[in-house]
Order: sequence, then C-alpha cells, then structure tokens
Amino acid sequence: MGSAVRKAEVWKRRLLLGGILGVLVFVALIFVGDARAVGRTLLMLSPLLIIFLIFFSILDYYFRFLRWQFLLKPFHLDLSNPQSLVVFLAGLSLSATPGNLGEAVKSFLLEKKSIPVSKTLPVVFAERLTDGTGIALLATVGAAQFHYGWTVLVVFLCVFAAALLFVSREKWFMSFANFLRSRKKLGGLANSLESFYRSVRVVFSWKRLTVAIFLSACSALFQSVAFYFLLRGIYAPISFLEALFFLNLSSIAGGVSLSPGGLVVVEGSLMALLLSRQIPVEAACTSVILVRFFNLWLGFLVGIFALRWTVVHWVLEER
Repeated sequence: MGSAVRKAEVWKRRLLLGGILGVLVFVALIFVGDARAVGRTLLMLSPLLIIFLIFFSILDYYFRFLRWQFLLKPFHLDLSNPQSLVVFLAGLSLSATPGNLGEAVKSFLLEKKSIPVSKTLPVVFAERLTDGTGIALLATVGAAQFHYGWTVLVVFLCVFAAALLFVSREKWFMSFANFLRSRKKLGGLANSLESFYRSVRVVFSWKRLTVAIFLSACSALFQSVAFYFLLRGIYAPISFLEALFFLNLSSIAGGVSLSPGGLVVVEGSLMALLLSRQIPVEAACTSVILVRFFNLWLGFLVGIFALRWTVVHWVLEER
C-alpha cells in the first residue's frame, strides 16, 4: 500500500510540473503575439475548422493506439481492448516529460494486472523510437526540398542507429546478466534483465519496427494536415510541404533536446520557422498554441482522467 501511494504521489508531482510548464509557455506565446491580436486571430477560426482539427487529432491518437496494440500483440497478454485503451490514455498524462519517457508509467500500471514490467517496458521504448523515426521520415522530405534541417535529423538518426546496435548485442546483455547472477543479492535482477532482453528482441524485429514506423508516420501526417489547414484558416501563406517540414522538424528538435514534452524547443523552433516565412507574429503564435494544444495538451488532459481512474481502481485498490 505504501509503495502504491508513493508512486501515485510521484506521478501527481510530474503532472503538476508538466502542467505548470505548459501554462508558462502558453502565456509567453500570448505575450509575444500580443494578447488582443491573438484573441482576434482565434475568433477568425470557423467552427468547421475547429471540428476538422478535432477530427484529425482523434485520428492522430487513434493511430498511436493502433501502434501500441500492434507492439503488444506478440506477447498475448490477458488484457482487454478497453483496459489497453485506458492504459494508453493514462500514459499520455506523462507525455510532458523528457523524450516522453514518462509514458513508461503504462508498464507500471500493467504490472497491477499481473503483467511483468520486463515485457511491456520495451514496447514503450519502441513507441518512442518509432514515433521519432516516423516524424524524421516526414521531415526528411522537407529537408531535401528546402536544404536545411539536416543537422537535427542526423543527430536523431545516430540515436536510432545506436539504439538498434545496443539491442542487437545479445552478448552485452548476457554478460551483464551473468555478472549480476554472480552476486547473490542481484540474482533476481539478472533474471529480470534476461526477460527484458527477450521482450526487446521480440519488439525490435525489423518487420514489427517497420509497421510501427509506418503507423507513426501516418500519425505525424495527420498532425501536419491539421497544421496546414489551421494556417490556411488564419490566412497564413504557406505551402503544405512547408507546414509538414516545419512541424516535424520542430518535433524532432524537441525530442533531441530532451526537454519535457519538447516544451520551449518545439514552440521556439516552430515560431522561428514560421516567422522566417513572414507569417505575422500573432498568426504564428496562435497556430503554435493551437497545434500544441491538439498534439500534446489534449492528450495530457484526457490522460489525467485515465490515470486517475487506473490509480483508483488498480493501484490504490491493493490495500
């Protein structure tokens, strides 16, 4: 019981920190764009455009959920689709963490359903890796057209290659596991490490990664389409290819920076790219606020309710 309460308190503090940072960034954007000008730009948005943005946001999250389900499938877990959906949504509440790694909370929630962390934690890592790869693929299209942004993309691809190299070195894992086993008190940890690596090899097969990257690219594409029509809705002269490139390059920059949820870095990069195309400041600020709301903070808000439900019914129920 004490352990469960401590975990819940840790998650609460992280949620609070992410929420505070998000509010500060939004306030800064409103200040930069001038509150009245941003307000006037928001009023320009048609109800049909808002519905359109919500629809594409739902598609974005739906494809992310499909990826989560697909990566879990080979483990044949005793988990219903509604339970899996609740866990997936709960993970979104901690997406405002460095590299979105706070979403590892999903593994600890599933542990309450007697599913070992060693099985599901590799799935969370694969989500983060394939998410970035799908975004990077779309950004590469723009980088080839506009001839900049390659530095950020190369840094990410190096991280991707390093992760695959690490996963492919079975001897490294087994040698470390044997070392732990030679220490009597760490024998249990060695068994967990071996179980973790077996799950890693299942999740990180080329076939599975390829499908997961495709689903990630579809998710990022829906975000880009919504961003493009949002810009058109506030009369910002920009092509679809530019919208796709700017949004995805900024997302990669935020991921590489390891700032919580890409905060400040994504917003700053996106603002700079939009202003470089002579987009009015108030229009740029409004578009960044809205795209970040639908891509990050909408999931964060829904995730809070899902996390609260799982904590009440799965975690604290242990008492």
